[in-house]
Amino acid sequence: MGSPPAGQVAELEKAGQLQRLAAPKRRRVNQGERFLDFSLPRQGVFWLKLTRKSIAP
Repeated sequence: MGSPPAGQVAELEKAGQLQRLAAPKRRRVNQGERFLDFSLPRQGVFWLKLTRKSIAP
């Protein structure tokens, strides 16, 4: 079959990289719940990172 041209290889590698759709945002939790609404591009993958803020005693 052969290899794709060098320009096509670079284009495919660039297309395979992750892209940030929006800046990170902090959200408050209300009574233990938080609802998130977001849209993804077709065949998109979403990485959601949740962290727990420590509360001083």
